[in-house]
Amino acid sequence: MKRLLLFVAVAALLFSGCVQQSSCPAKYMKIGTDCCLDANSNGICDRDEGANATSAGAAGGAGQTGGAGSGTDIVVNGLSFSQWTAPDNSITLQVPQGWTAIEKQVDKCTVNWAVRNPAGTSSAFMNNQIMVFKSESARQMYKSYGLPGTDSAPVSGYLGAEQALSSVVAPLSGSTNVQITGRDTQSSAIFSRGVCISGLAACDAQVLDLTYTSGAVPMRAMYLVQSIDLGDGTTWWISIWGYEAPAAEWDSTNAVLQKTFSSVNYTSDWASKCGSVAGAADVIHEVVIERQKAADRAAQQAGR
Repeated sequence: MKRLLLFVAVAALLFSGCVQQSSCPAKYMKIGTDCCLDANSNGICDRDEGANATSAGAAGGAGQTGGAGSGTDIVVNGLSFSQWTAPDNSITLQVPQGWTAIEKQVDKCTVNWAVRNPAGTSSAFMNNQIMVFKSESARQMYKSYGLPGTDSAPVSGYLGAEQALSSVVAPLSGSTNVQITGRDTQSSAIFSRGVCISGLAACDAQVLDLTYTSGAVPMRAMYLVQSIDLGDGTTWWISIWGYEAPAAEWDSTNAVLQKTFSSVNYTSDWASKCGSVAGAADVIHEVVIERQKAADRAAQQAGR
């Protein structure tokens, strides 16, 4: 969970309703939940009229690890974003000014990434392929192969996504008091169709809202959690995509985290060699759209 990306060393694969911005900086105009540059104040986003838009912050994204950045005209909650490209040219992300982006290639096609705020308390991420051994004998067999991280990998029979989160992932990351506060059945169906491919021995994919405690800090999160069993008799795998923040910061950071998480895209070069993996971004985008629609419907009903 919190900083779990740093735990995974063996192999590699959320969203609450959008928090509305009340205002935009000077020379910017409100578009949905974001602000876009309108330098000539004509009521049209510069990006839509072919103007030479510039970022509200420094191009390149201060504090980013590796990769390249370019300016954009996105502003959320007063933070400007810059496009960041991973050093291996696998993915691009929109990173808030002053936040840090990291990415790690785990195998030929799969990457893990995280974007964290300056304090390191809030993050958006994709964390893929947390390996779980089905038995202690399976662990010893893999250890004999010299696989790094074998000693720290958990041992458990296959569990569905929700149970895997609370019974396997939470103990690994030192998190406690995991409470599921929402189960999004519509988004889970979209997620499942995207990742539970034919031929798997078992697959469960869930979109979950939750709270937990990290150290003494109450946290909130939105996760897309997948647990899969390839049927090899020795291992099964957990993947977690989403974002998290201290509960006290949730309202102020939720929109920024949502924008960052939903901005992930695989480059055309990466997609050409790893098409099925690159489809993960499409799944995220579909889930985000569905959750935004649900949030809009709920807001309309509440206003009646």
